Amino acid sequence: EVNTSLEISGFPIDQNNKVDYTVTRQTKTAEVILNLYSNALKFTPKGGSVKIICTYEPYESAHGSILIKVRDTGVGIKDQDK
Repeated sequence: EVNTSLEISGFPIDQNNKVDYTVTRQTKTAEVILNLYSNALKFTPKGGSVKIICTYEPYESAHGSILIKVRDTGVGIKDQDK
């Protein structure tokens, strides 16, 4: 078993206390996060951990940016493959 966690911060919240995904391309963002998560799980040994941190950073203009960090205790990428 691998311990997992997801931390989301900074996203605009609507009146129902839910993340306002209208600021994102919801499908593509979810696809990227799922891909990062599944790869981290695949290469993290039993007893390891995977943590995904998603932060929305608004700009003064209409759009902001999403910062996605993945931290895991997996084997990593070999130097020759970087």
